[in-house]
Amino acid sequence: MTPANYRILFKTHLALAVIIFLFFGSISIFFQDNLTPSGKIVIPIEFVFFTLLHGTIAYGNKKESNKARIASRVCGFILFPFFPIGTVFGIFLLVNSKLRPLEQNIADSERPTNQA
Repeated sequence: MTPANYRILFKTHLALAVIIFLFFGSISIFFQDNLTPSGKIVIPIEFVFFTLLHGTIAYGNKKESNKARIASRVCGFILFPFFPIGTVFGIFLLVNSKLRPLEQNIADSERPTNQA
């Protein structure tokens, strides 16, 4: 297995955040008159929630957080059934968020830490 590619995960989640921002933001701004009353509530909530979700995961992957890697795998599984774009992003996230090899995990845990 290859180590998780945090740099690619960061860029992918950042791209997803921008895509969601543009898509839901344009619906909220330009098509507000055509939305139902419930759509006027739900679309802005989705706009903010999913943009912040992918932005937060992107930030965690930039910091090489294991929790962000796991969140990337969960997003990959959730996106997988949304054919065709979600499937592409889902596979891409799953492939790039694989676990590290056992030998590398052991070496990282044995590395001395700076304790004052």
